[in-house]
Amino acid sequence: MGAELDYKFAIGGTTTISLPTGKQIRLVELKVIPRRSEWRLITGTLWFDADTYGLVRLVFRPARPFEFRRDISEEDREDVPGWVNPTAEVKYVTLEYGLYENRWWMPRYVAIDATGGMGSWLNVPLRIERRYEDYEVEGGTPKPEGSTFRPAGTVRRRELDSIPDPVRRKAVADSIEKVTDECIDEATDRDRPDGVSRGEHRRQVRSEIRRCLRRDRDDSNLIVKIPEDSAALLTNPELGEPILAMGDLIDETELRSLGDALGALPKTPWTAQVQLPRGVSSVLQHARYNRVEALSLGASGRLDLGRLQVDGLARIGLADGVPNAELSVSRRTPNATMALTGYRRLATANPETRPFGLVNSSTALFSQRDDGEYFRTLGVEWSAANTNSGWWALRL
Repeated sequence: MGAELDYKFAIGGTTTISLPTGKQIRLVELKVIPRRSEWRLITGTLWFDADTYGLVRLVFRPARPFEFRRDISEEDREDVPGWVNPTAEVKYVTLEYGLYENRWWMPRYVAIDATGGMGSWLNVPLRIERRYEDYEVEGGTPKPEGSTFRPAGTVRRRELDSIPDPVRRKAVADSIEKVTDECIDEATDRDRPDGVSRGEHRRQVRSEIRRCLRRDRDDSNLIVKIPEDSAALLTNPELGEPILAMGDLIDETELRSLGDALGALPKTPWTAQVQLPRGVSSVLQHARYNRVEALSLGASGRLDLGRLQVDGLARIGLADGVPNAELSVSRRTPNATMALTGYRRLATANPETRPFGLVNSSTALFSQRDDGEYFRTLGVEWSAANTNSGWWALRL
């Protein structure tokens, strides 16, 4: 309820798959379209079994990448240096389901591809893949009549007095208190949403804390038994193969299918937001050091139109005094990024060594060793690259 404030929904395509038993399953696509270009919103597609409404496939990504200075509230930025501006981008999240026992839609694999960065200084990729197999599914029968069985983790606060064992009663009470404290911590640490005043946010937090204290919490006791011979866990067949021996979980065919699904994701909505440099922190964000410029400082600005971005960067080195500038218009699609850039800049003949990165800048400053091979260039370039698989990149 209320999702229509943030999203539009549309029925996409339909397809039919045939099982070896002759049964045919009709799948229906639901498109999730964000109304705004916000990193908290997603754009994605969900495929459902039209008969059982079981989820068959889910592919989504945030409406745009996360940027600390843009997306974190001013109150939360107070204790962070102004030049620190981490960014993160989730390229895709996908969940694939398989039909087991001709009845149950169960997860087959899940994959996440993301990157995090700190300006031009640091870039960290992250990829998680997990496959599920060898299911043995049983279920669908009602609870036996007169059964008093309670699954683990369902003891309520009001049932404490009925527990005769004092040790057990204290363990349950401590567990409930721990869960309550976690609930309160989660409520107090939550970011203030955009458009909500500080006073209203404080009232919401107080209401959430009262809910944590008032409602019945689940018991969260968990006992972990470690065998005396802990080294035996390394060869325990129940834990599966060593992770380095598992190889690629998602094969090339599945990757190509995923690429097609990403290409069909709803487009990011048009929007308009201007980001201008603010203070010394914006200059330090683009700082670098090399043997040509010595310390080089820059400032950048951006016009974000949702589906298009206009970026500008100007910088100058303290040693050579030569101004450099770039102006770029870029468009990002689910599978690729294209950009047209005009520039006057100091370029490198060996970009694979990342001469403008943190490591080379530090060694050039403190050890007087610079591995970059530099030249000055003036011109216009068009570039395109596959942002998901990295199979291809073009530059003219």
